[in-house]
Amino acid sequence: MQRIIAGYNGAELPMLLLADFYMDVEEPITRVGFLGIKRTVLSSVRRRYFLVFIPFSYRAKELALIPASDARMPDGERMGGKDSDGRILSVGEFISPFTKEAPYTAEYRITDFFGYDFVYENKSFIADVRNCCTEEALELIYQLYPELASLGLIDG
Repeated sequence: MQRIIAGYNGAELPMLLLADFYMDVEEPITRVGFLGIKRTVLSSVRRRYFLVFIPFSYRAKELALIPASDARMPDGERMGGKDSDGRILSVGEFISPFTKEAPYTAEYRITDFFGYDFVYENKSFIADVRNCCTEEALELIYQLYPELASLGLIDG
């Protein structure tokens, strides 16, 4: 797996890159209207994200979505073709649904996806990580890559 360095909770940490993609997110923007009245509205913006595995040594491992602007990729511009077991694929677009807390559901539009096949095959993987429901996602990673359970790159 490709390693990157990214900012997370106020520290620069080494992480393992699972996917590189663009996602539409809602961000508040302030507009000035008639008579100078300011109004904050939500606007859909396309942002680049990394799905990462954070291998802490002395606490629970984590999955996170990191904005690409917060990360440094030492080996290249985009993920892809760097995995020795051939499990990386490229997909133009798909929807990642979040249904774990029904009736509160959400869908995230993922575009220009480069990442491991298990992330794409389990379409809800990214949505679950975004909504902090990572237990099943971590179990899947440990089934496919058992060596990650004992990997510890970060003390603390």
